[in-house]
Amino acid sequence: MLLRKKTNGFTLVELLVVISILAILAAALTAQVTKARIMGQALRCKANLYNLAKAALNYGVDHECMPWAGSYERVWPEIVTGKFVPIYHEYPGWVAWTGSGKWTSRDMQCGQMKRACYFGETAYQSITNGTLWSYAGKDLAAYTCDVHKSVAKRAGRSKVMRSYVMNGYFGFDHKSNPSPANMPDWHEIRLDSVSARGSAASLLLFAEMPAYKGASHAEDVAGDEHGPGSDGVLETDTSSCGYGTTQTEILGFNHQVAKRYVAHVAYADGHADVLIEPKGIADTDLKELARQLCCGDEVSQDLREKMR
Repeated sequence: MLLRKKTNGFTLVELLVVISILAILAAALTAQVTKARIMGQALRCKANLYNLAKAALNYGVDHECMPWAGSYERVWPEIVTGKFVPIYHEYPGWVAWTGSGKWTSRDMQCGQMKRACYFGETAYQSITNGTLWSYAGKDLAAYTCDVHKSVAKRAGRSKVMRSYVMNGYFGFDHKSNPSPANMPDWHEIRLDSVSARGSAASLLLFAEMPAYKGASHAEDVAGDEHGPGSDGVLETDTSSCGYGTTQTEILGFNHQVAKRYVAHVAYADGHADVLIEPKGIADTDLKELARQLCCGDEVSQDLREKMR
């Protein structure tokens, strides 16, 4: 009688079952990790905007007026040794010009030179020369969003240092040369009157700059030389609320949550919030939403319905 040696091991069916279970667990774990990473990016972005808003308000406490969104210059006559002499003054915005000394070429802020100032050495100079650098803790991380950085990197911009824009309502005229007659309170937004044209809780202060073209998330804009908000200012057609521009820009709805995209914003009272991108989006809707927020108006019923 032959004795058969008993062997221990898994059958092919058992191996396939184990592998299938491991694959399911790995997929579930990957999905959870991805979801946690996306949520973490969104929370950091919202926290950055909150911190920038607090930095702007702290600046306002120290200077009794809000920081300017865009850098500007003034030249006006002053009496020096009995003669009128043109005196040059330059004032940085929350992010500043990128050169040093006077704008002798009359090329103003980096956006005016058709050169993006949200990545590379240009962005570093712009941020560190800005009025909020010390108020934001001199921390470059406070100026960037991970999602915007990843989109920019995909579009060829690997050294993004700024992902946010400031509402042009707080001053953005890079070129004006006011006369002495209209110099006082020249579009200066005093801290005690920040809600003069609407509630501070609804008046936009900072927002994400777009990482995608218009209403399409399939096409990147973060790599453009002069994309929307690259000069640090969100400009919209807001002549109805005290200033106007021929250029109309939009907020950046960069974070995908489920099947919708959201934007993070901060308001003039210091709080940060999340906006859901309107359904059936069109550029006209995004521009109108930006206009209402920049004016501090209540968002229209039509847009509220589309944002649900």
